Amino acid sequence: TLGQFSIGIGMTNEIESPPTQSELYPIVYENGSFIITWSQNDDGDFQSYTLYESLSEDMSGQTVVFTSENNSETSYTVTGVGEDELRYYQIVVTDIFNLETSSSVVSGFSHIFSESIVFVSDGYIDIMDVNGSNQTNLTTIVSNSPRFSPDGSKIVFWSNPSSTQGIYIMDVNGSNLTHLTNSGNQYRFSPDGSKIVYELDLHIYIMNVDGSSQNQLTGGYLDLYPQFSPDGSKIVFQSYSPGNNDIYTMNVDGSNQTNLTNNSYNDDHPKFSPDGSKILFLSYRNSNHDIYIMDVDGSNEIQLTNNNQQNYSPYSSPDGFLFSPDGSKIVFVSKTNNLFFDIYTMDVDGSNQINLTNNNSNV
Repeated sequence: TLGQFSIGIGMTNEIESPPTQSELYPIVYENGSFIITWSQNDDGDFQSYTLYESLSEDMSGQTVVFTSENNSETSYTVTGVGEDELRYYQIVVTDIFNLETSSSVVSGFSHIFSESIVFVSDGYIDIMDVNGSNQTNLTTIVSNSPRFSPDGSKIVFWSNPSSTQGIYIMDVNGSNLTHLTNSGNQYRFSPDGSKIVYELDLHIYIMNVDGSSQNQLTGGYLDLYPQFSPDGSKIVFQSYSPGNNDIYTMNVDGSNQTNLTNNSYNDDHPKFSPDGSKILFLSYRNSNHDIYIMDVDGSNEIQLTNNNQQNYSPYSSPDGFLFSPDGSKIVFVSKTNNLFFDIYTMDVDGSNQINLTNNNSNV
């Protein structure tokens, strides 16, 4: 009897154990459809997935939009979604004992990801609409410095978990997380999104967007801040050797490395103009940080700021200096009266410098 009772308890425990929960990933809106994905359930007693849809966050009035008895089938596309539609979804896992586990409710909102903002919140990456709505967490590992790919379909970022630090990439909904490098920083997408240039061990490297074909491009003393030209044919960067810091360009394969500012000053933080014809950079000359611009071949160098203030690229901008989309204006910060930083704009020729914040605190 005791043996039967023990067996009965064992059977009861097995039957009463609910299936492992599957969770919905952030939902992607694309071309009039919601692309819905979820984590795979690998329980031995798995029976089915059921995906529910509702117009209410409490899932009232829900309808079944998808079922599957294949545990590896972890995606479904809802078509016919109009603009600005908000729908809610939940995935339910059922086991062979007809016990169920429900995921959290996840919203799908028909918006364009190029109209979204990716940012770091409490050490993790979130995404939201430009109006602040639909904020969604994307990462569960401590992350920083997220950047969209040119087409908005992927996000590259840096993470430093205990054993797998480095550059990561993921789809814009947080799925397909891929560890690209064990170190590296200052990463930038090529204009077509197929490659990433980055700094590793004080040299410039390039790789395919999937992390393959990682190649070292420079071998200088200290090479930093690489950026692609708008047409993707060249890379601009700063290279430091003891006592001298200059601006260089090179082809994307590392060939034709050209020193553009060959002098005894510290020149750094270069950036191409939107049309690729100019390079903006910071230089420490006459014991003052000032902003300069030159043609892409290093000619026609012009000093843009000369105000006895310390002028810099915006600290909050991962791209350094900010051009307006048409390239006619530049955003920078300047240390007013050697006390506080204010945000300024100026025309691309240095004229019409305007203090936008003009206050008594750092911005």
